[in-house]
Amino acid sequence: NPLMTFDRFVCGDSNQFASSSAQKAADDEDGQYNPLYIYANSGLGKTHLLNAVGNHRLRKDSEARIRYLSADTFTSDFTYAIKNDRLGEFREEYCSLDLLLFDDAQLLAYREKTQEEFLSIFNSLYSAKKHLVVTADRPPNLLKNINPLLKSRLGWGILAEVLLPDQDTKIRILKRRAQEDNIPIPEDVIFFLANANNDVKSLVQNIIRLESYASLNNTGISISMVKSLVRDKGKNETSIEDIKSTTAAYFNISVRDMTSKKKKRMYSYPRQLGM
Repeated sequence: NPLMTFDRFVCGDSNQFASSSAQKAADDEDGQYNPLYIYANSGLGKTHLLNAVGNHRLRKDSEARIRYLSADTFTSDFTYAIKNDRLGEFREEYCSLDLLLFDDAQLLAYREKTQEEFLSIFNSLYSAKKHLVVTADRPPNLLKNINPLLKSRLGWGILAEVLLPDQDTKIRILKRRAQEDNIPIPEDVIFFLANANNDVKSLVQNIIRLESYASLNNTGISISMVKSLVRDKGKNETSIEDIKSTTAAYFNISVRDMTSKKKKRMYSYPRQLGM
């Protein structure tokens, strides 16, 4: 994502180490930051840092072979390769990369064959002195239902945690986004939004929600309008994508298969449960 760069990542005490580690990994020549493993709860900027590493590396070397993908996409690609007798091409594609940016490693849980394949690719890239940056929602040793060898490999390099942003960081994130999108937001609204959510993703979503509402209703943004639109910070939203990925991971199938029209029970039952 060309919009996810280090310049647009707002740093604070909660993410300073992860951000500086990601920047060093992007410039890493001697492998000191290889692999880099970033872990945090959802919505705190892991994916932004992954993309920032890729964008930085591409600016340094436009010919670099880089791939960003989630564990779920990797599973779908792997399953497709097996079913279509293209496993050799699949392995060649991944093992020829200069940099692999792998998001949400925890979604490999229960997928034993996929884990074995990823471990093989990891070993191949690492031994060839290629680089890997991996994210997950917890440190490697606490990943559940993951191959012990893979957990060990993921912990070989630098581990960086992203914590919940403090008030000052949240305010700077909101002001930065409002400035970039040219949205006039009063100070009292900024403070209210900063207290409404703890994760970066929700902060940005609220900004977009306010902008859309104000535009559609041809009105300015006020604190009364904001209070009616923004949900209480105690409520936790679960997206359709969260339900899809969690259900598919539990049954060890890909999201692509689960959401297809396949009628086999191994796909139809998880689909029904998810719905």
